[in-house]
Amino acid sequence: MTQENQSSVGVSETTETETIPSQQDSEENAQPVSVVSEAASEPHEAKTNDVGTKLSGFFGSLAKKARSLDVKELAEKAKSLDVKELTEKARQKVNEVKDKAVEISTGKTDSFVTSREEISDEQMKELYTKASEHLIEEVSPIVSCLLKDVSQGEQVILTMKFGGSDNAHIAISSKTLYYFVKSSDHFMVYSFPVEKIINFSLLPPRGETVGRFTIFTETEEIKLILSSLEGYVKSLILYKKIKELIQR
Repeated sequence: MTQENQSSVGVSETTETETIPSQQDSEENAQPVSVVSEAASEPHEAKTNDVGTKLSGFFGSLAKKARSLDVKELAEKAKSLDVKELTEKARQKVNEVKDKAVEISTGKTDSFVTSREEISDEQMKELYTKASEHLIEEVSPIVSCLLKDVSQGEQVILTMKFGGSDNAHIAISSKTLYYFVKSSDHFMVYSFPVEKIINFSLLPPRGETVGRFTIFTETEEIKLILSSLEGYVKSLILYKKIKELIQR
């Protein structure tokens, strides 16, 4: 009786021992799939979070700048813009471009011009006398009509053309100098009080290079192209006439 009970107990103990896996077996049979998956996903999540943080900071910065804009202040600055001043600056730029275009288009003389030092005094005197006989030079109909409109009855004592293809006209009364500049198929006129003329510069034409006669007023420069020896002589007569009017 005792032996049978002992035998049953032994069998029972043996069976129980075989069915319980050891800790070592459990560790060997464990599947680390979930651990690897979590480890692989960590860099991706970190990058996503980093991009999100940068975007948040960028848009946040934009929003902060937008909030800092003072719309009222911007409106006041816009009102303070001097439209007249801007228009005047734009006009000056346009005139500079036109002057440069004229200089480029008339960069060469009408024909080869003898250097001034090679011209005798007798030749210069003859040219000067001949030009002085035609102080009222015939101008284009457009310039003639425009001169009548702006001079308003003043006695015009001199009219001259300068540059190739009638690029510029000069007219003078006892008080005013009128400067006509060709603009497309029309002419633009500027008027300057003779008393406001303060200086001159003169560069004679030479060979194939045109000369320049510049009249300086208190605010502007009148640049005349000298494309021939006759044009150079006319500039001398114009200079003398202006000096006479200034000294009155």
